Amino acid sequence: MIPSQPLMQCAAGALADVGADFLTELLDDPAQAIKRAQALAGTGGVTVDQILDEATDTAVLSGLLSLHEAQRQSG
Repeated sequence: MIPSQPLMQCAAGALADVGADFLTELLDDPAQAIKRAQALAGTGGVTVDQILDEATDTAVLSGLLSLHEAQRQSG
């Protein structure tokens, strides 16, 4: 059975939220962020690699948006 598109989008959104939460917590308390990621991965819902991938995507997108805004304001 193939999951429906809305279900897949919901799962992707939840994973993106986990990555963003990890990134935020990483800035505040790196050791706690790593423990929480490992605990979440232990539930089998996501892997540590997926969490790190989503955190990286969030950081890169945020940086690109900041650069775009800086360019727009200077131009």
